[in-house]
Amino acid sequence: MKGTSKVLVQNLLALHFDAVQGTFVDESGLTGGAPDPGNTISTVNAGYALVVLKHASAEFAGTPLEGMIQNALTAQADFLLDSLRQADGFASAYTLGVGPDPAAKTASAQAAAARGLYAAYEATGTADYLAGADEAYAHLIQSFYLPSAQAFRTTSGSAQAVYGPKNFALITGALREAYLVGGHAEAPAIYTRFFKTVGNQMQLSEGENTGESGSDSDGDGIPFIPEQPDHLPPVFATEATLDLQTVGVGSETAVVPEAIRLSQNYPNPFNPGTTIGFTISEPGTYALTVYDVTGRKVRTLVNRTLAPRSYEVRFDASHLATGVYFYELQGKGTHLIKKMILMK
Repeated sequence: MKGTSKVLVQNLLALHFDAVQGTFVDESGLTGGAPDPGNTISTVNAGYALVVLKHASAEFAGTPLEGMIQNALTAQADFLLDSLRQADGFASAYTLGVGPDPAAKTASAQAAAARGLYAAYEATGTADYLAGADEAYAHLIQSFYLPSAQAFRTTSGSAQAVYGPKNFALITGALREAYLVGGHAEAPAIYTRFFKTVGNQMQLSEGENTGESGSDSDGDGIPFIPEQPDHLPPVFATEATLDLQTVGVGSETAVVPEAIRLSQNYPNPFNPGTTIGFTISEPGTYALTVYDVTGRKVRTLVNRTLAPRSYEVRFDASHLATGVYFYELQGKGTHLIKKMILMK
């Protein structure tokens, strides 16, 4: 396969890599026999270009192609950090000469950025790439993961998640690498809960013998098909929607006033107590709740009518085990989540 890989990598570099801008582009063609690349790169493709280049660099180590691959890899990783990273997460795409896509952020973009930058870190050992990957992962968890729903928003501000095989794979892939490369101990539990909530529902048929005698004899809603001789994987739905409001999650407005905010707890990590601060701009009923990584409610710290001002609440975790926890502020159309770490 090395000959085929060589042709693919060379074509990828020749047709899709803009050496001046330091990035690959999604589409390219030929004009008069010369490459005619487009000017847009999606964050998903930018991230997974890094994954491909990491493996290509290892495959062609010690050959003249290795240096070209490494140069493209570092340029793409730098472009991802310099041009697609924003204060509230990674943009979904970038158009050369124009700028980042102003549309709402997506879970796919955060997941792909994390996946790609973890790969870039593994290939180069550059600390900035690891930090960038951890930042993308933090955006994925803090802005898109809903512990009470055990699922992810797919678009920022949307109360309905729309999943397909692609974004499901992007999210689970990021969780896997966050654990293996980033050392985020909570990622496997989130992965498991997310797969149980979403992945199991998207599975349309079982591709191996599960003990059923036929049809759906075990009553799990997944029809039995005989095990395939080539061990084909299960069949997944092309699209699935999850109404996050029906699983106990309040809706999140697309724009949250700056005066309504949830602060990072301090100290963090903590043992055994920590302080959580938040500010509200309108009177109303608010709830501040702590969850573990499985989505189980640990404690409700606040659930009452509050006047507009800043608040601080003390959380004592003496009875809890070491691990990652989430705290969630809900009320008046807001839904904010942050992560904290208990280390005993």
